[in-house]
Amino acid sequence: MSKAQGSINLNAEIKKLEKKFGKISDVCKILLSTDGSVTDILNALKGEITAKILIQKIQKADKKTAKLLNIREGEEFNFREVFVCGSSRPLIKAVSFSALKRLSAAFKKDLLSTDIPIGKLLKKHNVETRREITALSANVKDNLLLREYRIISGGEILMYIKEQFSPKEF
Repeated sequence: MSKAQGSINLNAEIKKLEKKFGKISDVCKILLSTDGSVTDILNALKGEITAKILIQKIQKADKKTAKLLNIREGEEFNFREVFVCGSSRPLIKAVSFSALKRLSAAFKKDLLSTDIPIGKLLKKHNVETRREITALSANVKDNLLLREYRIISGGEILMYIKEQFSPKEF
C-alpha cells in the first residue's frame, strides 16, 4: 500500500495497482481518484444511494486514530462502518472516523442517528470540504480495490475514511 502525508500521485498509484491487480475500468479509476463526492457519482451510476450502518459507536482515540484525525489521544470520535447501497445492493464498504468536536450539533445528530451517507450529510449541512486521498491499494485475493482519504474543512480534518469495493459492481 502506498501512503504519504497528504495527497498522492493518483496516476502513478493507479498504474501500480494495475500491475498488481490487472486492468481497472474507467469507472473504478474515477471512484478511486475522485476528490469529490462518491455518493454523487454512485447516484448517477446506480440511482438513489443509501447507507446501511453495520457498526456505529463513539470511542476514545488511541494514538493511531488521534494522528489520523489530528485530535488528542483520548478524545472522542465516531467510528462508523457502513455498506453504501444502490437498490438495496451493497456497492462499497466504508469505515469512517469522525472528529466529533469539529462537527456542528445538527451534523453530529444526523451522523449519529440516521443512516444517511456522509456525502449527503455534508451537502445537507452545507459543509464546504475537500478530500485528500492518502492511499490506494488492492486486495487481489478478495478482488477488492481500496482507498483511504481525509475530508477536510476549514483546514481541519473532519473525517478519515477507508472504502473498499469490488470492480465487478462497476
